[in-house]
Amino acid sequence: MAEIALGSAHSCARDHEGRVYCWGSDRAGQLGVRPPEGACETDEPLLVTLPMPARAISAGTAGTCAVLVDGSGWCWGAGLAGAGVDSPPSTCLEPGTEVMRAAPASIDPVRVVPDEPPLAWRTIAVGDRVRYGVNAAGAAFFWGDYEYDDTPPPDQPVRLTGAMPELVALQVDAQYALALDGDGGLYSWGRSPVPGALRAALTDAPLVTDVVAIAAGILHTCWAYASGDIECRGQTVPDAWAPGPAGGRLVPRADEGRVTSIAVTYLSTSIAVCWVNEHLELWCAGRTSPVALSTAREFTFVDAGVYQLGALDVAGRLWTWHIANGPDRATARALP
Repeated sequence: MAEIALGSAHSCARDHEGRVYCWGSDRAGQLGVRPPEGACETDEPLLVTLPMPARAISAGTAGTCAVLVDGSGWCWGAGLAGAGVDSPPSTCLEPGTEVMRAAPASIDPVRVVPDEPPLAWRTIAVGDRVRYGVNAAGAAFFWGDYEYDDTPPPDQPVRLTGAMPELVALQVDAQYALALDGDGGLYSWGRSPVPGALRAALTDAPLVTDVVAIAAGILHTCWAYASGDIECRGQTVPDAWAPGPAGGRLVPRADEGRVTSIAVTYLSTSIAVCWVNEHLELWCAGRTSPVALSTAREFTFVDAGVYQLGALDVAGRLWTWHIANGPDRATARALP
């Protein structure tokens, strides 16, 4: 596997040929394909039908998106506002549950297009009933159930107003986003439910610079600097950590080297952030001292959902840590 994306109750993976597989809960259509025999969830990875190979995927609370090799964006599940979409009802949608306000959940992937040229995506990230995207020119867009201001939920991607530079990377959780420009400048916007989280405003100047990796979470957000420092802000970030340059706290590191991948996690109350360094080591830190996970394996990528942490090793195998098991017990996930 080349990439993983973990949501609240579902997970997806992309292989090196661009095929996308999803598994877990389908109660909001977030798998993009119905589980067999009318089931509402499955442990078996299901192949999502897309027009062509994908080059990037993202999973949110109950929705998923993929950017294909031609730059087109395809999304499915809760929070998908697709104009004119008439998806068949899902028997897994819980009665009386408001999956989203913008439109019914889509069971099948639906194409989403920016409202201005160029009509190709650089990246798309999924939050809680909202999607954010950056097009090929580096402009930011949103669609779905957006709660930042009084803006009506748009049916298709609408460009965010405000002066911003060309963006190259994006991370979303809940209703707010983190983004990077080409010089490592960090930007944020949207709504955070957590006091002390990043300021929720579109700005024309970065909060900090020299950032190389970002991770947005409901309870806290973290980012890594080119120097190797990791800074976090928000709830569950230990006060004992040293102050950081952006008003957050610096993660104490027992490893060395540049951070190549980072994720904020809810694995337990003792862990706040996990990262992969340039030496292919996977580390986590929180209210306990930093700990290396599975030192016998080498990792290339890490991601986290509400209930689990996932990492890809150098062979492309997915390893997961479930909230009930704690950080010391890893499970190999069989994928196609």
